[in-house]
Amino acid sequence: MPITSLDQLDPNGSYTYADYLLWKFEERVELLRGKIRKMAAPSMKHQRTVTRFTRDIANALWKTPCQVFVAPFDVRLTRTREDKDVVTVVQPDLCVICNPSKLDARGCNGTPDLIIEILSPGNSRIEMKDKFELYQEAGVLEYWIANPTEKMIQVFRLNEQGHYIGLPPSVEGDILTTPIIPNLGVDVTEVFGVKISRIWVFYPSIWAKNTIQLCADVPTFEDLKFHLLNPLKVFCILSGIRHIL
Repeated sequence: MPITSLDQLDPNGSYTYADYLLWKFEERVELLRGKIRKMAAPSMKHQRTVTRFTRDIANALWKTPCQVFVAPFDVRLTRTREDKDVVTVVQPDLCVICNPSKLDARGCNGTPDLIIEILSPGNSRIEMKDKFELYQEAGVLEYWIANPTEKMIQVFRLNEQGHYIGLPPSVEGDILTTPIIPNLGVDVTEVFGVKISRIWVFYPSIWAKNTIQLCADVPTFEDLKFHLLNPLKVFCILSGIRHIL
């Protein structure tokens, strides 16, 4: 029987992925060892950080077998094919999966190679402790915890004994790399900052040929690529980018 309201569930009950598939309410939830975890709507800062991570990772994965996925995207941390036996279903902010056999129409059935979670008010304990333990146990090769408030990324890398080893935090000014994605270089300053650049454009017109005009003080052109409906971006593109200071 489909469940149409979160109130129909026992918050202290234990559930499986088979139960999860019957839930038709609007709220986003995860299953952590069978327990329900309600997910809050992400903030603008959270979404901006996810977008920038996604841009960098997607570019680095071009023409490789690995793929990046963003929430909402179900990850079943198991290799069992029986829905009733799956008790952990998470929706990481970002995950990278290099083995296509783990992917199916419902998401990922298995362990991602890399998971990134963005800290938000109220979820720090979940990401820092509960999910840390789950991802380590499942064998996620790298777990990144991004803290937009502190502008810092903490990386945990799985060692040969199956335990996470924390690397020195990556902070503003650092370029974060990983052996999982050799071409990736994450500029920590750019991920967390709102860079402002003066963009000059070549604006041809019948009144002034080859006139150089100031477009505006706007986010960097790289960021504007992901805001296709931004009228300023459209103006700059149609005019033709001439120089970025």
